[in-house]
Amino acid sequence: MTDDERLLRHFHDLAGKAYAQSRPVFTGFLNEAEQSLLLMHADEFSYCGLEFFGGTQGCQRQMACFSPEETTVYPIACIKIEPKQQKFADRLTHRDFLGAVMHLGLERDCVGDILVKDNLGMLFCTQTMAAYIAENIDSVRHTAVRCTILDKPPEEMLFKLEEQLVQAASERADAVIARLFRLSREEANTLFFSKKIAVNARITENNSCPLKPGDVVSVRGYGKFIFDGVVSLSKKGKCNCRVRLYTQ
Repeated sequence: MTDDERLLRHFHDLAGKAYAQSRPVFTGFLNEAEQSLLLMHADEFSYCGLEFFGGTQGCQRQMACFSPEETTVYPIACIKIEPKQQKFADRLTHRDFLGAVMHLGLERDCVGDILVKDNLGMLFCTQTMAAYIAENIDSVRHTAVRCTILDKPPEEMLFKLEEQLVQAASERADAVIARLFRLSREEANTLFFSKKIAVNARITENNSCPLKPGDVVSVRGYGKFIFDGVVSLSKKGKCNCRVRLYTQ
């Protein structure tokens, strides 16, 4: 049995439990490849319902919820991690915060996205592991930190949508991505072939697929955006596309 087959069997077990017990059942945090696999087989779970959420809008790592009824409460906690003395702190990166968390020996699916801004980290994790993480992280890199479990993420740390106009040769995914992130078409295509691009959470290697209004595109290492469509054509026939880029 392949890894994908084992994961699908696990999803079916969770969905069956949700249906039999008439209650929501959640996965751990899934990466984009795992979300993509689940969405490819979404029809198999139509009897119990399927939704995704990562703690806030724009998260890449998300839990899946199997539920016969609509639900909005996910077992996700938010932890603020901040230097005790900011002026003596190292410059902390996403990798530094993730390293401190994973050093605790946790399974990766216990940990969601980590948002970093002005040396402050905001971590999404499973509720069952929140207290353990908060009690055991006392330093990140060489910087002493304090952890606080929050009722909700602070507004200033959340993703915001920044509207931009992108002029591309067409609505093809590779053309829009190349222009938005200032890449060559060859560089953009390499990302497709490396399975680093997801459209509506489904990983795609089809660099020529046309984007449709409302499509959510994630480019690992570069960012995430919503494609709102072509608003006009330039005098040379190029497409002026409106996108909304997730920023902090």
